[in-house]
Amino acid sequence: LKDVRTGSVVYSLAMKVQGTDPTRSAGKVHKPKTSQARAPVNPDQVELGNSLRSVVGNPSVRKELQQLVDSSIVKGKPFPNQSYLISGASGNGVGTVSQALRRDLSAWGVKIFQVSGDKLALQTGAAGLTKLFKEAHSAAAASPNHTAVIFIDDVEKAFPIRSTSNSARNRLLGAFLDEAGSLQSDNGSRLLLVGTSTDFNAIDSSAFK
Repeated sequence: LKDVRTGSVVYSLAMKVQGTDPTRSAGKVHKPKTSQARAPVNPDQVELGNSLRSVVGNPSVRKELQQLVDSSIVKGKPFPNQSYLISGASGNGVGTVSQALRRDLSAWGVKIFQVSGDKLALQTGAAGLTKLFKEAHSAAAASPNHTAVIFIDDVEKAFPIRSTSNSARNRLLGAFLDEAGSLQSDNGSRLLLVGTSTDFNAIDSSAFK
């Protein structure tokens, strides 16, 4: 997961496997090559006034995610990162930014799968999580844009810091790490993983590897 913190600078925690300092802001902006932009599939979604461009505040976060939509969804370029975590204190705009991103993605016909951390932990479990990713991969393969997005709200409730006394939670985290490592399929379809959290420090650190 790449951490996009609302009310703060943009941090890149998931990039440490490539040697990026997690305390620094995200690196160079990769500008897309010239490409023909498509028209929105559901333009009314953007016109409802809750798109990323209508979000007040959190300019660095908004810019980062808008670039993701404009470059990787509208123009079909590779994702700058294949997973994002939108985190911040309660009342700091996490829900607003996440909803705006979902609306923008929907406007471009991207299939969205959404689940809460509570549901993952208490109902879905590891097997259900694997099934969710399988369904998302199938949807991406059948989509004209070959893309699907999985939103996990309240990530800290699904993947809290590991405990030896909670084997079910540990299995869930293990399944998540397995699935998050294969977001790009051999057939060219791809998944984008987006999480939200209002308690970043409660998330197990392995979720960012």
